Amino acid sequence: MCRRLKQYLEKKDSILDLLSYLEKKPKEQKIKSIKIAIFSQSGNTQIFTPLLAKALLKSYSIDHKIQMKSSNVKIVDTITHFNPTHIIFIGFLETELSTYYQLLRILKKTTKPYNIILSGFPQYHTKIQQFKSQFSTLNITNCKHIVEGICQVLTNSPEKKTFKQQKVFTLTPDPKRNLYQPSKPAIPISADFQPKIKLDFKPEELWHLINPKTLYTLHLGYKGNFIKNLSKKIPSAIILNNLVNETKDELLNNNSLNPKAKWQCFKCQNIKNHIVIFNHEESKILDKWSFPIEKSPPFRHIPAYFSKETMDIITLFVTTIGSSIKQQLNYYFKTKQYQKMCIAQALAMQTAEALAEKVHSQIRQFLNINHNKINAHNDLSYQGRRYSFGYAACPDLSYQKKLFKLLKPKEIGISLTNSFTMNPEGSVSGFVTHHPDSVYFSVSDKAN
Repeated sequence: MCRRLKQYLEKKDSILDLLSYLEKKPKEQKIKSIKIAIFSQSGNTQIFTPLLAKALLKSYSIDHKIQMKSSNVKIVDTITHFNPTHIIFIGFLETELSTYYQLLRILKKTTKPYNIILSGFPQYHTKIQQFKSQFSTLNITNCKHIVEGICQVLTNSPEKKTFKQQKVFTLTPDPKRNLYQPSKPAIPISADFQPKIKLDFKPEELWHLINPKTLYTLHLGYKGNFIKNLSKKIPSAIILNNLVNETKDELLNNNSLNPKAKWQCFKCQNIKNHIVIFNHEESKILDKWSFPIEKSPPFRHIPAYFSKETMDIITLFVTTIGSSIKQQLNYYFKTKQYQKMCIAQALAMQTAEALAEKVHSQIRQFLNINHNKINAHNDLSYQGRRYSFGYAACPDLSYQKKLFKLLKPKEIGISLTNSFTMNPEGSVSGFVTHHPDSVYFSVSDKAN
C-alpha cells in the first residue's frame, strides 16, 4: 500500500513529488485498524508540517486528530476520547523534556499499550533511550520527520536509529586555554539609540536576495543547476519556474506577505567575557549576556568582538513577514494545491531570511560599515556579522526572552512562545556585531 510513499522519502525531491502524487491520487479504502493522533506542545513546528500530515492521512482515509500547541491536559483528554492506535509527537525542545516525561507517566498509568512515535528529535538520543527503558509498556519509537513517522505506522517498518549524541556546550572558560583576542577596531559613533521601525518593505524587492540554490534545490528539491537549466530552457526548470512565479503573483495579490522590522542600538561592554548592556546614558545595566566558547583553537566566543576598555555598540533586531501567509497556505491545502502550498511555505521562509539580510544592510549603513554590500548569495565580504540565538555560535534559545525584553517587538506583532520560538513563524531575530574580525563559527565539537 505504501511502497510509493516509501520511495518518495528516499528521493531528493521527495516533498514536491509526494505533494504532486497526493493531488492526483484517489482516496484509498478506509483503514479501520489505524487511528493516529498527532500532537505538538509548542509552536516550534513549521506551518507546513501539520498541513502535510493532514493531507497525507486524508489521502489514505485514516481517522486522525491533529493538535498543535497542546497542554498535557488537552493531550490526555483527546487520547482518552479518541482512543488512537498510534500517537505521534512533533517537535522536542530541551525546555520540554520534563513536560514530556510527565505526559508519558500519565499514559503509562492507563495500562494501555500505546504506540508512541517521537518525530524529529535526533539531538536527544540519550533521553529517548531513557524514555524507552523506563516506559517499555508504551512501545516508544522514533523517526526523522512526520512523513516518515506516518509511513512507519502504515508499513510497520523497523525503527531507524539515526541519532547522534546531544551536544554539550562549554559555558565557562578553561583557565588552560588562551581565549581568542581579535584586533581593536574603531567603534562606530552613534548618537541615536532610539528604536527604529520600518513597515514599508515590499516582498518583490526582497526576492532578488534569495539564493536560487537554497530555494529551488534545498527547499523545492530540484535536481541540478536550476539557473543553468532555466537558461538552457530545460522543461523541468521552466515548469517549476512558472509555478513559482504564479505562486508569487498570488501571494502579492492576496497581501499574504507583510514584511516589517524593528531594530535598536544599545551601549555595551565586554566585562569578564560577558556582554554587559547599558542604557544610552550609561547609568544603568539593562542585562548581561553569557556565551559559550569554542572547544578547539582559536577558542572564539562572541564577547571577544566587543571592547573591554570603552563603551561599544550592539544592535538588536527582529523581522517578520506577518501572519497572513497562514490563510494562503490553508487555501492551497483546502483546494488540494499541495505543490503551491509547499512553494508558498518555502518562499515565506526565504523572504523572512532575505528581510533579515536587508535590515542587516540598513544597520551597517547606520553604523557606516560596508552598507553597500548585501549577502544576496552567501557573499560575506562585508564587515560585521549577525547572529541569532539557537544557532551555532550562541545555541541557547532561551536568550530570546532577554532580547525581547530589551527590544519589545510586540509593536510589530511578534510574540514569544513558551519554548522561546517566535510567532508568527516567518520571523527572524538576532544581534549585529560591527567588528571586522567577526565570523560565523560553531561552539560544538563538530568542525566549523
